[in-house]
Amino acid sequence: MADATCTDPATCKRGCGHTEGEALGHDMADATCTTPATCKTCGHTEGEALGHDMADATCTTPATCKTCGHTEGEALGHDMAEATCTDPATCKRGCGHTEGEALGHDMADATCTVPKTCKTCGHTEGEALGHDWIDATHEAPKTCSVCGATEGEALPAESDTNGDNTETDESNTVTNKNDTDTEERTEGTTSKPSGDSSNTTTDQNGKTSKGCGSSIGIGAVAIVTVFGAALVFKKKEK
Repeated sequence: MADATCTDPATCKRGCGHTEGEALGHDMADATCTTPATCKTCGHTEGEALGHDMADATCTTPATCKTCGHTEGEALGHDMAEATCTDPATCKRGCGHTEGEALGHDMADATCTVPKTCKTCGHTEGEALGHDWIDATHEAPKTCSVCGATEGEALPAESDTNGDNTETDESNTVTNKNDTDTEERTEGTTSKPSGDSSNTTTDQNGKTSKGCGSSIGIGAVAIVTVFGAALVFKKKEK
């Protein structure tokens, strides 16, 4: 008798066909990435190999089969980004690998318009100082004593305003004085307003003639007016 196999029972070797018992049946091993399901006893196979289920390569490992550990190619290696103010040099591939330390902020002092600011990344702390204003003068507009910024314009020069007013006041004073003196002098005279009737006189014989009284009166008023103006100017000089 020959021993039973996976597919045949124990069988007489002499060829008479006598059998005993039953076939053992296959003892199948699961398929792997490279082999189909296979009988552990006789090597019979069923189906196909599973094939590799490859994970992508990483910075430290090549592409690797998730099932059997088979590898292909090489590890990628780290692709490092430079360190920043807040983070050390860090791998861009997302593996979290770091080297060294963060740089830290390089802060510039606050100014009138900008708060304390990192020269490297633009990070800010606190607030701007604000301008320290000096009032405008006749020579310069409103100016910040810290940064030199200006607002508006310089004040107008005193001569541009006071000079015109002074001249106007003087001319008004002279005119008013002259008017007063003229009125006073005129009230003290007996001259009549100029006209044909006021300049005509009649003698005992009934003859008429033009007189010069009004001319004399007008001349006297003019002299008094000029004299009064001169007195006012002298008083101003004193």
